Amino acid sequence: MSHPLASDKGDLTDLANDIKKVFEAHGFEDPALAVAFTLPENRQKAHWVTNVRREDGIRLMTMTAQQMQSKIN
Repeated sequence: MSHPLASDKGDLTDLANDIKKVFEAHGFEDPALAVAFTLPENRQKAHWVTNVRREDGIRLMTMTAQQMQSKIN
């Protein structure tokens, strides 16, 4: 399931694999991940890491944003 992620922060495949291992250590088998983050030098710029195809990562982040939004409405 692992797909390399080339971004402005470089290939984050190792980070995606590390995050996947944490989930698996907590009993979640073969998780699909899409993690968004910012860095101190620019909190207005989002970065991401995923272990799925870009389209699937977008779908995961869209579903998450919709679910988060519905919790505040």
